[in-house]
Amino acid sequence: MRNSFAGQKSISDTGTVTAEFAMILPAVMTLVVLLLALVSAVTAHLDCQDAASAAIRQLVISQDVQQARDAALLAAGKDTIMKIQHSGKQVVITTTCPIVPDTEGWLPLSVNGRAAGLIDD
Repeated sequence: MRNSFAGQKSISDTGTVTAEFAMILPAVMTLVVLLLALVSAVTAHLDCQDAASAAIRQLVISQDVQQARDAALLAAGKDTIMKIQHSGKQVVITTTCPIVPDTEGWLPLSVNGRAAGLIDD
């Protein structure tokens, strides 16, 4: 016996695909946005670490704080904050970089980079 309903669509199945897509789309978009935010945070962290490394390298070579600041700003951008700590001959530079540009100062989203070096007198 053949099924007489084979190959026929019922009236209730016509909107099923659209409904399933509408249910899944917000979850997929949330995952995409979270993935992009994670990539942005990792990239900012790497840039901030590069800025600290460039600043300590410049400070060890030239022993000029302004050149070290310029190297950090060049590596990570104009919003980079650099702190220098001296302990004898050891110098530690900590950089703080925003993950996303925040002109209003509402988002405290930032990452840190840290590098150390020795300065000869």
